[in-house]
Amino acid sequence: MMENGPIVEIRDYVIASEKAGCGLQGCSLAIEAGQVLALEPVDPADGLLLLRALATLEIPERGAYFFMGQRQKLADYRALLECKRRIGYIARDAALISNLSLRENLLLMRWYFGNSFDLELEDDELELCRQLDLERKMELRPSDLDPADVQFALVVRELSKKPNVILMDRPEDLVADRRFQVLRRELKKYILKQVPLVFTACEHDFFRRLSNRRLILAEGRLREPLHRGQPLLQGN
Repeated sequence: MMENGPIVEIRDYVIASEKAGCGLQGCSLAIEAGQVLALEPVDPADGLLLLRALATLEIPERGAYFFMGQRQKLADYRALLECKRRIGYIARDAALISNLSLRENLLLMRWYFGNSFDLELEDDELELCRQLDLERKMELRPSDLDPADVQFALVVRELSKKPNVILMDRPEDLVADRRFQVLRRELKKYILKQVPLVFTACEHDFFRRLSNRRLILAEGRLREPLHRGQPLLQGN
């Protein structure tokens, strides 16, 4: 990880909204080591759009993207793969590949970058699967898992990247599950290592206490609130 400078930075991002929300209208954001950033969107669709932009899942009409100080070629999907595998993206629009087992889904990126199908899950990943009650479900396909299992499988997949930044969209569903205590411990480990965490508005005390920066996203633009004590904005 870089000792100085942002881990992820977007400059003057413009992305039109295809559905709800206002889109991004010239957003700039630099995320540095040690930051736990509470992103408070007036419209949840805009919050998700910004997280997707930070994860290189949205290509802007205008703007520049930097990862670890290096400007990325957003039009070159293959060039972005190295960047993508260092970003943990946990959101409701993320998905497992339907025709692969859970084990294969968790190993897919490792197989690709390691150029070998002989690679297996590491001990810490298997232990996380055990703690999240996924160990006995490794040979099942996503359609055979319940929605909560899929969400926690995505947590394992994204954290297995050993990410340089973690992005979470509206984690209320995860908080409501009894297995959230496991995720809480894992997130604390990353925060202690100064890995930045960005999450969209969540009322849970765990996230409130940890956040050390807040940003409001309204009408396609970001702003810092004057007072940290302002309540989190609620989506429609």
